Amino acid sequence: MARIKPKYVIVQHSAWTVARNPQFQNGLEQRMVETEAALARVEEVGGKVFDSWIDADAFCMDEMYPPNVKGLIPCAPGTFSLRKVDGSRIYIPQSKEEVYG
Repeated sequence: MARIKPKYVIVQHSAWTVARNPQFQNGLEQRMVETEAALARVEEVGGKVFDSWIDADAFCMDEMYPPNVKGLIPCAPGTFSLRKVDGSRIYIPQSKEEVYG
């Protein structure tokens, strides 16, 4: 496995993938990847890749809580790939045109 400088990718929240808490089914979190293979899996399905944890975290918050969402239950509008990183499904965001018309 070829190692790379760490990158951060967006996956389905572990409160859903591990604990099956239905409130987090559309929740997101960031995961660090350090191999070319993991990075390629994310890029192949159209997932997001960030150079910093802070940027990935900001994306997660913006994506889970768009302007029309009220309350604390995350509501990311994209989909999740069947492909995984570290046991969690890769998040595929919708384009802004799809989300906001």
